[in-house]
Order: sequence, then structure tokens, then C-alpha cells
Amino acid sequence: MGNTEQAVGFFSTFSILDPNGTHEGSPRTQKRNRRVFVCIPCHRRKLKCDKGQPCSRCTQSGSADSCVYQPSVTSPKRKSHFKTPEPQSLAAAPSEKASDRLYQVQSYFRSSDGKAYATGTTHWAKIACEFEEAVPFLFGCHPQWEPRYRELQGLGYLFRPQSPSNFPFSPSLVAYPSQATVIGQLPPRQVAEALVRCYFRSFEVTHRLFHPMQFWDELGAFWSGNEAIDDVWLSQLCMVLALGCQAAPDSVFQCTEKSSSQWTESLLESAQTCFRKAPPMVAPTLTTIRTLCMMVLAEMLELVKGTSPTQVMSLMGFLSRQATAAQLHRTTTICPLMSTSDAEMRRRIWVTIQLLDVDVAMRAGSVPLCREHDADAPLEVNERDVRRDQVRWAHETPRTAPSGYTDGTFQSKLARFLPVLAEIIDMVNSTTQPSPEYDTVLSWDERLSRIMKDVLKALSLPLSSCPNIYQKASVQSQLIEVLSHRAKLALHHSFIRAPYDPRFDGSYRTVKGSSLWLLGIQEAWTIANATDAMSPDSRSSSPSTDSTAESEGYANWLVYLCHDDFDAAMLYLALILRRESVGGRIPDGMLPPTDMAWTMLRQGLMNVRQRACRSLQCFKEFVGLTIMTTCLQCLGNPNALLPTLLHAADHVEQTITAGMQAIAWIGNGPDLLAHEVLDNAILLDMDPELLNMHI
Repeated sequence: MGNTEQAVGFFSTFSILDPNGTHEGSPRTQKRNRRVFVCIPCHRRKLKCDKGQPCSRCTQSGSADSCVYQPSVTSPKRKSHFKTPEPQSLAAAPSEKASDRLYQVQSYFRSSDGKAYATGTTHWAKIACEFEEAVPFLFGCHPQWEPRYRELQGLGYLFRPQSPSNFPFSPSLVAYPSQATVIGQLPPRQVAEALVRCYFRSFEVTHRLFHPMQFWDELGAFWSGNEAIDDVWLSQLCMVLALGCQAAPDSVFQCTEKSSSQWTESLLESAQTCFRKAPPMVAPTLTTIRTLCMMVLAEMLELVKGTSPTQVMSLMGFLSRQATAAQLHRTTTICPLMSTSDAEMRRRIWVTIQLLDVDVAMRAGSVPLCREHDADAPLEVNERDVRRDQVRWAHETPRTAPSGYTDGTFQSKLARFLPVLAEIIDMVNSTTQPSPEYDTVLSWDERLSRIMKDVLKALSLPLSSCPNIYQKASVQSQLIEVLSHRAKLALHHSFIRAPYDPRFDGSYRTVKGSSLWLLGIQEAWTIANATDAMSPDSRSSSPSTDSTAESEGYANWLVYLCHDDFDAAMLYLALILRRESVGGRIPDGMLPPTDMAWTMLRQGLMNVRQRACRSLQCFKEFVGLTIMTTCLQCLGNPNALLPTLLHAADHVEQTITAGMQAIAWIGNGPDLLAHEVLDNAILLDMDPELLNMHI
């Protein structure tokens, strides 16, 4: 007989004395090969298994990743009996390496009940694996596609850092640069203050961490040089400047010898240098926690080379523990001697941490960490109501605008909105809880919609409002919509997986509508030609129309921050279009029409292509979504799938190589420009036939 290799976990004997099957010292052996239906760890330890995904024993022992099951093995006769003919172009025998990778993908992402072992519903891989026709190409398992897929993967070296990234705790240096050296590497004062204003008109609108006037006073004291400088505060300043570069126009850097990306890299290095010199583990302060919040934002924006979702999740876990150590999750009444301004600052920071936590959990496919707390909601006050007396900052009597909108309205409403969002993400991403029933999903959907409607109503301003305040409230409203619709996609995920069922019409409509809404927001942010800028008063945190030089790129950072949400919307829209093509009949009255969906999907792919050279993660998303849309295009013609994919791979390679060459040329040229110029001017246009995916 030939040497047949059994699948992993398949046992031909239960003998403990003779595990290698040599029949030495074993009184009896099992002659027949039987499939093991329990997980392999429980079978080897002779323990009762509940056959969960993962099982409860592996979960309790902390080895959920190793809880795997033996794949079903079919005899050769049954294999030949049930074998279905395949197209000639797809019938080649897979290589051993490709077969192993296919088994790994199937066992890791596609378990029996549709749950992934290490990722939740919101993870991109969990969504992409629902497109069964595209899975062999998305993960390089198809034998004829595998060589070209490896070549595309090889382009990733263009984005990898020279040294391993462990931001903000790397690299380990024997001697840290002195504080004077770090200060000497900061931008000139005029540029630095412009970057601070860019930060306050962008990130501070949605992720509040400061009292603006207090920060400007501290910055003035820093420039005067009359006070000792704390390393953590200097790290905080570097992070403010680094994030400000993302919302600053090219004109801000014309008087310097560096581009926006070069300043960002330098400031991030200075920030982690100062942060490592401070003792954050001893007694975390608000300055420490603010700095960590901005570092999480930097990793979410992928400003740190080599950042992965796992790194963001790890840093978020460290931040959450630092915040709880500082008692930010507790009500401020536990400290009766605390000033009203300090108490409000703690409430603001905690809400921002919750916002970051939910966003990171959705991106990484994990569960939120910052859930159990009794913190108070931030006050609905304006920044002008904060005044400094001889000793400390305090709030005066709030003065509310006629519309009822204040600088604190967004965070006050966000404090009510985030717990509901966290409950939904915890439910859909949990690997131990059973999938919710459809009635439960509809109940949560209704509750989320009701709270979202209340928040949007509070942020809705008349067109006659001040343009700066109107734009600020609009950005806040759109961010709420992005979070809500992303949660709706995950909430209805389980009910669009199976073949079409009329009972789940509501889920189909919700997923398609939410996907189109998210892509519409991405399109609005991408093509936005912002006309608002900052106030000439450098102590203001709000945009103004008096300085048009700093108005460019107002929405760019929002697109980069939420790109994972937009990519998920494209994946879900592709799944819905696939269902309409091959998975059963969708009601004719479903809105929006299919033509609109195809148009938005094509435009979304172009937007992904425009940011493909920004980071390694953006490059991977561009490759994955290109493969997905190409497979969607060829659903009705499987013989054309492989040639079309190879054609698309050529355009992906041309786009990346041309874009990276252009970035290198601009970075070394005499006139340094931000790499966003590449989006429309340098990157190659994709073949119109490739983008015309409407079948």
C-alpha cells in the first residue's frame, strides 16, 4: 500500500502507550480510521468537549487559538462520486504550499458556524471570507494565481520600516538625545503655532483632549523659556505638531526644508524619545494619557511605518489601563477638592478614550475594553466660559447659543451614544457568546437608530448659523453616522450570509443602505474643497474664514482615520451585489437601485487607489479590494476570472511602483511637496475596462 498522509488530528489508534503506532507494548489498537468530532486539544487530553468555536475548556485555559477540529475526510470513491467538473483554467492541481495555505485559511476563518477563531465580525478578513469565490485569490491559495500573488505581496517591502516598529517604546537607545536637542529639532515658532491651530481645528473637533486657552498659555510659557520643561509635556507637544501636519496645507511648510511627511516622522521620533525618558508607569498624569491618546490616533492614521491592527490594539490596551489607574473612569465626586475645570478635563479625556476604544475594537475585530465605569458626562459648555483666576482654571456660568449647540454638546451626547455602540460591538465580536437571534438584532438596530437620531438632532444647526460652527457640527454628525452605520453592518452580518431568505429583507436593506451611506460620506470628504480656515486669534480652537491659507486638506485626516470603515462598506456592498447575482432573488423594490451600488463601488475603489501608497495597510486594502471587485465582475464568466485578475495585478503593480517612485523623487527634490499630490497627478490611471464592472 502507498503511504497515505492523514490530516492533522486524524488518529488511527487511541493507544497512549504507543502514540507513534509501532504496536510495541500496546495490547490493542484500533483498526479503523475514525473521525474525531471534538477539538484536538480536548481529544488528546481525554476531556469532555462542548464542541464550541472555540470550546469552553480551551477558552478557559487561554488556548483558544489552538482549539481546532479535524477536517472531514472523504474516501476516494465518494470523492470521485461527488466530484463536479471545473473550468479548464481552474482545474490544475494545487501545489503543496497552496494546499496548506488553503487549509489554514479555511480552518482559521471559516469554521462550521461561520465564526473566526481569533477575529470578530468587524474584522476585514471575516467579511471578505464570505465571498467564497474570491477566497482562493484573496489569500493566494489558487495554484495558477499563487505566483503572481506572491509577487504582489513582495511589493510590501517598499512600505516596511528599516527597523522593527515598537512605537512609542522603540528603538532602545543607550543614550537618549538631550532635551535641548529635541527642542532644537522642532519647527520654527511660526510653523509650530500654525500646526497647533491645524490640530485644534481638526482632531480636537472630534477627539477633545484639551482646554485650548490653557494649552496656548502653556505653549507661550514654553517659548519664553522661563520655566522647566517636563519631558511628558514636550512629548505631548510633539504629538500635537505631528497630528497637525495631517491637516496642514503645503503652504505651511514652504519656509522650511522639510515636507509634511518628513516633519511627521521627525516629530514622532522626538515624541517617543521624550516619552521613554518619563516614568509613565509610576503615576500617570493627564498629560501622559493625552499623549497616549494622540499616539493611538497616530497609529490609527498609520503615520508610524509598519503599524498593524494588533499594535494599535496593544497600545489601546495600555492606554485603557493607564486611564483606569488615573481613575478617569470614576465619577469626579470622589475628589471634592478638584476644580471644576480639572473635573471637566477628566470627563472629556475619558469620553475620547471610549471613542478610541470602540474604533480600535471595530478595526481589530476585538471587544471594547472601556465599558464598566461610573464616570459623568461632560458638561455642555463653551470654551469661552473657561477663565483662569490667580490659582487655577474654572468654569463660569455657561452661555448657550440660541440653537442650543455648545462646544461640549458633541461629547455630552457621545457619552450616551458610546455605551450602546460598545454593547453591540462586544456582542458581534465575542467568540464565546452565541450569535444573537434575529429579534435581538432588530431590537438593537432600533435602539441604535433612535439614539443616533437624537444625537444628530442635537448637532443639527440651521444654515444661517456661523459657518465655522456649522462646519464643526457637520463633521461631528458625520462621524456619528460613520460609527453607527459601521455597527449596523456588523449587527446584520449573520443574516446576509445564508442564501436569500424573505424573512431577512430588513437585513439586506440595512446592509446595502448603510454601505452606500458610508461610501457617500467618504466621497463627500474626499472631494470636499474646504473654504473654512482658522481664526486669526491664535487662542481659538474653531476654524474661521479669515485665513484661507490653512484651509486645505480639512477632511483628509477624516478619510484616513475612517478608511477601515469605508473599506468594510465596500466589502459588504460587494457581498450584496454577489447575492443579487448568484445567491437568490432580492426584492425588486429594494432601494437604492443596483446601478447606484455599482457606481459607488467603482468610485470607492478609485478612492482606495488614491491612498494606496500611503501605508502598508492601505496597500493591502487596495490589493484585496481590487481582487474582490474583479471576482465580482467575473461571476458570470468564471473562465475569464484568472486572465482578468492577472490584468488587474499588472495595474496594481504599476500604480504602486509609480507612486512610490514619485514619493521618493519628491522627497529628494529641491521643492518638497506633500505626497497627497500623487493622488491625482502622478499615479497611473487604471484601465477603464477594469473599472467598468457592471455586468
